[in-house]
Amino acid sequence: MLAPLHVEELLNSARVAIANGLAVPEIASDLAEYGYMEVRIGEGQVLLYDAALAAQQRQQVEFSEQIGATERLNGAIEADAEQEKEKSEAQQATRERDAAVDALDEWLKTASSAPSNPAAPNSSKPSSPTIPSSAFPSKLYAVG
Repeated sequence: MLAPLHVEELLNSARVAIANGLAVPEIASDLAEYGYMEVRIGEGQVLLYDAALAAQQRQQVEFSEQIGATERLNGAIEADAEQEKEKSEAQQATRERDAAVDALDEWLKTASSAPSNPAAPNSSKPSSPTIPSSAFPSKLYAVG
């Protein structure tokens, strides 16, 4: 069994056969015996041209669709990467905020449990421990 021809091979074989049928007198006379006169062969040539043109146009449309799909995929990949970057930055900001909240909580515990300052007889305020600057986020992010 013969392998099936691709469209391009089939169109090229038909083009060669039609061209030979018109150009080679021996082939033209053999085809005439089967009712394929020059006019009928010319009709086949027009049909072949139409088929080749349609195949080319179909290929161009499919190629354009493939390019569009590739561009959409690349855009989705880039958007995903940007989203992952923003997610990472938000997670870092959350860790920094949590550290600041923990430091503030620790400060509040220390401040509320510290004895009154004996050097200041009428002072009811506890002494204030310092909060390290590393406990605060290095960057502020807008939420929303």
